[in-house]
Amino acid sequence: MSAPDRRLPNKSLSFIGLVVFGGALSLGLAITGWETADLIKFVGFATVTILASATKLSIPSKVGNVPPTFLFVLIGALELSGSETVMLGVIGALCQSWWNPPEERQASPMTFYIAAMALSASALVGIYDSSLGLPTSLPQVLRFGIAIGVFCLMQATLVAGAVALNEGISFFKTWRNCFFWTMPLYLGGASGAFAFAVVSRLIGWQTLIVSGPVLYLVYKAYHLHVSRLESQKTHAEDVSALHLRTIQALALAIEAKDQTTHGHLARVQIYAREIGRDMKLTAPEQEALLAASLLHDIGKLAVPESIISKPGRLSPEEF
Repeated sequence: MSAPDRRLPNKSLSFIGLVVFGGALSLGLAITGWETADLIKFVGFATVTILASATKLSIPSKVGNVPPTFLFVLIGALELSGSETVMLGVIGALCQSWWNPPEERQASPMTFYIAAMALSASALVGIYDSSLGLPTSLPQVLRFGIAIGVFCLMQATLVAGAVALNEGISFFKTWRNCFFWTMPLYLGGASGAFAFAVVSRLIGWQTLIVSGPVLYLVYKAYHLHVSRLESQKTHAEDVSALHLRTIQALALAIEAKDQTTHGHLARVQIYAREIGRDMKLTAPEQEALLAASLLHDIGKLAVPESIISKPGRLSPEEF
């Protein structure tokens, strides 16, 4: 049975349309301005990029995944022409999108992801080769470092913008999570790209094929690290849910102790939640406030039922 069609918000569609337009323009410029010094070299890079597209690096923030193909885009900026680098990024993004599970293979996200890569790759090569105004007198390492920063910034901004608009969540928090987890990857990729460029000039670009097993080991190490982080996070969420269920059980026992205040607990819980939202408390603070609202009458458990249910006034001793 097919999944129900989920329409994207108008703001999200407008944002995707703007990115797709920019990506199409970048791709068109790369095609019309195509130049290559070694077609076999480009085909070799493209082949390795396609193979790498079958894998993905998960981001613990649940913003999405980072395909290892970005590494070959960085290498392409050093080894290939600008048009070849943009095409390399588009090929990798296309394969990465196509090899997603069938339920995730939707036209809008696929087109957006490809366009975002085309835009980011164009900015990368434009800054590195100084066509976007960066002084040519700057050292190569500095120009490449600035280009990497812009590339990472654009990727994080475009992805976070789409996610925030689609899910109706905070753009800044989404962007912060995305940038925090991707920036180290891009910095590591930049180091690897420079190392490959040095080896390539000494031995030849064919070393890219030989380095495949090393890259695979690095990928497996990162994947194992992220899996452990996700496992720890899942365990913490399970413990938190268990604590909340325990608190809820206590709250039910409190309410059962005093039959005259039926529904009082639920009302206090609603008031506390809405006041917390109006005060713009953080998510952990709101969770703590919710737990406190459930337990605000916990003292009743230590009071005899004869006192709690007494219809008249309490004596001084009972009070």
